Amino acid sequence: MDRILWIYDTAIGEYLGRDAIWIWSLDEDGNYHLLIDDNFKDYFYIDSSKLSLDDVKNILRSGLRDKFKDIEFENVVKLLFGKGKNFIKLSGAFSPIKEASDILSSKYGRNILFENDLRPSQKYIMDRSISPTKWYKIEYDKVKEESGVSIGLVKSIEEADVEKEYPRLRIVSIDLILGSKYGAPDSDVDPILGYILYDGKDFHEYYIDGNDSELIDKLESEINILDPHVIVGFETNSILWPYLNDRSKKYKKAPKIGKLGGELHQSVLGHFSIGGRINIDLKEYVNDIPIFQRKTLEELSEYLKLKIFEYPVDRLLYYQYWSNDRDRLLNYVRWRVKTIYESYKLLEDHIYALSQTTYIPPDYVLTASSGRRAEYFIMKVARSRNEVVPNIRERVYRTYPGGLVLKPRRGLHSDIAVIDYKSMYPTLMIKYNVSPETIVSEPGGDTTFFEEIGYGVRRDKKGLLPTILEELTKKRDEIKSVLKKLDHTSRLYKILDARQRVLKILSNTMYGYMGWMGARWYSYEGASIVTYLGRRTIGLSIDKAKEIGLDIIYGDTDSIFVNYDKDKVNILLSWMEKDLGLEAKIDKIFKKILFTEAKKRYAGLTTDGDIEVVGLEYVRRDWCEYARDAQYDILKHLLEGYPKNKLLDIFREYVKKLRRKEVSINKLIIWEQITKSLDEYKVNAPHVEVARKLSSEGWRVKRGVFIGYVIYKGEGPLYKRAIHYTKAEPKYIDWEYYIFNQLLPVAIRILSPIGISDKTLESIAHGAGMGLDMFV
Repeated sequence: MDRILWIYDTAIGEYLGRDAIWIWSLDEDGNYHLLIDDNFKDYFYIDSSKLSLDDVKNILRSGLRDKFKDIEFENVVKLLFGKGKNFIKLSGAFSPIKEASDILSSKYGRNILFENDLRPSQKYIMDRSISPTKWYKIEYDKVKEESGVSIGLVKSIEEADVEKEYPRLRIVSIDLILGSKYGAPDSDVDPILGYILYDGKDFHEYYIDGNDSELIDKLESEINILDPHVIVGFETNSILWPYLNDRSKKYKKAPKIGKLGGELHQSVLGHFSIGGRINIDLKEYVNDIPIFQRKTLEELSEYLKLKIFEYPVDRLLYYQYWSNDRDRLLNYVRWRVKTIYESYKLLEDHIYALSQTTYIPPDYVLTASSGRRAEYFIMKVARSRNEVVPNIRERVYRTYPGGLVLKPRRGLHSDIAVIDYKSMYPTLMIKYNVSPETIVSEPGGDTTFFEEIGYGVRRDKKGLLPTILEELTKKRDEIKSVLKKLDHTSRLYKILDARQRVLKILSNTMYGYMGWMGARWYSYEGASIVTYLGRRTIGLSIDKAKEIGLDIIYGDTDSIFVNYDKDKVNILLSWMEKDLGLEAKIDKIFKKILFTEAKKRYAGLTTDGDIEVVGLEYVRRDWCEYARDAQYDILKHLLEGYPKNKLLDIFREYVKKLRRKEVSINKLIIWEQITKSLDEYKVNAPHVEVARKLSSEGWRVKRGVFIGYVIYKGEGPLYKRAIHYTKAEPKYIDWEYYIFNQLLPVAIRILSPIGISDKTLESIAHGAGMGLDMFV
């Protein structure tokens, strides 16, 4: 039978006792189809210059015994970094191939083997050119129907020549209530207190005091009744699923929450697989974005402009609330599961576009780093060029000069245009053919050599990475062409728009990929050439801007900030395109922009009315909320044109509130993360000392937890006066510390560039509220 199906995952399974690839897919109505391919053979390659075919056979004949007959051997010629090389290809059933790889690598090391570290399911995706979350025309023989799943044997798979919306997906968000009277819960002794699910309409809740075996059974049953295609959570891979697994083992059971009774299990990549269901952990999305400071759901919610829970409950305090204020805890967790659901709905197009573009199934595309996502795409294209995938190797870290960042012109500026090169680094890589296999260390022949850095590139053969970048650009242009014909409010428009944005992100990732230490196609020389070309391009642009009379205020990697003279800016843009062969545009125009003395630290008000803050304390987690609020408040009024005396009045009011002790403790908390075990710390930082105090009182403080503390009055260094915020009392707070060490520095940072002296601000900090106006 033929069906148009949406493939979303591949996994290793079996059929009639034989290894097989399981292909999970859905029809447009959301009905499950499990397609089985039992003809696919796993494989890997051996460098035949290091080991002969006879040696390989002799070693494996002895090591594999009866399984040796299941291995096939073939001499092949493949490319490695663009050069032809002889390899021995071993192929066969999954388990003997894995065993053969283990035997050879233990005897000869990993460097003579290639592609043995790739999973058969991932090889299948690349070899069959399957993009997860895309529609395919699949011919298969139906075998049976089981638990609402149509199961069949694959005969052929080809891409469907159709752009359609995603199937009707059932989504359930989840959060577990985990708590302990000793802080961080321990799965050995602390039961799961409850769970809350949300299906987009209703909450599904269950709680228990004591033994949680019944709760685990109830959760398993509830998920199977709701039968979601997608289960989405926050910290599910790092906290929730491991905890659920550990608790289940105590009762000698495994939570069967997958389709067809599949058990929850952790893969070698660290994510958890739930057979037939897409497991999405939004914490992994948050981890990948630098603007999120504490990596919390609250930050994600604010970023997506969703409803914020006014006073979040610290995870370390769940048990206390469970015992003393359960309603507030439950309301908070309900907010969490609803916010997780709503966040997923806003991000699903991005997630599936990312999956489709990188050939990584959606349940672990967020687990992969941006470099690894780019690498999966590179691997897919490399196959079409007969390239063997290089190994991941341990390397000595080497730094290379980065992009050009100018020292900013300190102060407040008006009408500043940001001129941004469109995909500068990808364009330079294409233009100069920069790729690991095109690098040369000497001039001569058909090369372009850069004497300044001692490296060059070949021009006689198109490099792998430039080829990929051209393909990404072509795909993006094709999608943008289709978008012009669609209704901007349609579902398909949003899906395709997400896809073209992901293609842009992937293109921009490629230039940094060569310098990433974990890259299979690592090239220090290639990365050095790209950043050199970037610096040269920005330098030439700055020289030209000055020549035509533009004032350079700042420059950062692939953009320059200049006074907005429309005619002169247009001259510069034309020159960039004509003489440099690069497309540039006005990215944004700031009505007002404030630069401090430091690079990458500024704030501006755009012509669209948005306030953009980069690098200042307002966007950093190691400052209390009160100080960050004050800085933003002053900044906003500064950029809107308030005179200096009014700005000082704003600062004075913030000082007064501290003097009057009118600021809640929640606003004074400083949050810092415990990044290693407490005994590894050699310094007495405040958050470490607070964590040690908690630990001495019996609390479990694990790596990764954020410690919130406030500063008390007293003598000596800060770490001796820091106390966990839950134990703080207003009468002991060191209000002077918050005035002079939190509030004053953030004000100086943004007010001194406009000519307000530190002494003036210090005077206000010392005197505000000390006279009669204290009572006004």
